Amino acid sequence: PTDTTTTSGFGELFAEGVTLVAEGRLHTNFLQKSGHQLIGGVWTNRFFNALGQDPRVLFPPLGVPVERKQGSWTMYYNFDQYLVVDPCDPSRGWGLFGRAAVSDGNPNVLHWFGSLGVGGTSPICGREQDSFGIGWYYVGLSDELGDIANVLLQPRDETGVEIYYKATLTDRFEMTADLQVVEPAIQRGTNTAVVAGLRANIEF
Repeated sequence: PTDTTTTSGFGELFAEGVTLVAEGRLHTNFLQKSGHQLIGGVWTNRFFNALGQDPRVLFPPLGVPVERKQGSWTMYYNFDQYLVVDPCDPSRGWGLFGRAAVSDGNPNVLHWFGSLGVGGTSPICGREQDSFGIGWYYVGLSDELGDIANVLLQPRDETGVEIYYKATLTDRFEMTADLQVVEPAIQRGTNTAVVAGLRANIEF
C-alpha cells in the first residue's frame, strides 16, 4: 500500500499494511467459439479517510478529528466471447466483451462499475487486417460521499461511450479514428465531453 516508485520498497515493507490481489481466468468454448471468463478481487487492511466526513473537519481549530476507516475491498468479473470467427483464420473474428465490479463503497468512491462492448477484426470484405471496437461504461458513485463532496462537486454517476476503427493502409502504416463521449461524474463547472481523435502508426 506504500508508494515505492522511487525506492526499493524493502524499507517500507508492511509499513501501511498489506494489499492482496488475486484472479483466475478460464478459457471457454461456448457456441464452439473461443472466449474467456475471469474473476478477481483486491483487499487491503490499510487505513483510509472515511467518506461522509463531518463538515467541521475543514476547520482544524474546531478540533473535529478526521474519521479513519481500516480496510477496503473490490471484486470484479471480466468476459470476452467470440461471436463470429473466420473459418480460414481462427485468430480473426469479433465478439462481445464486458466487465462488472463492486466495492465496499466506503472508503472507495466508486461503488460499482459496468461496461459492455463489441470489437475485433473488421467484418468488412477486403479489410481483413482492420479492427474496430464500440464500448459503453457506467460508474456508480458511493452513496456515502457526504455533504462536503455533494456541495463542492455535485457528483453523479458517470457514463460514456467510445468508438474506434483502425485501418491497415500498408504493412507498416496504420490509421485509427476514435470518438469518445463522456458524461462526467462532477457536475459543477463541467459539461458533456466529446473528444475526436486520429492516430497514425508508421513502422520504419
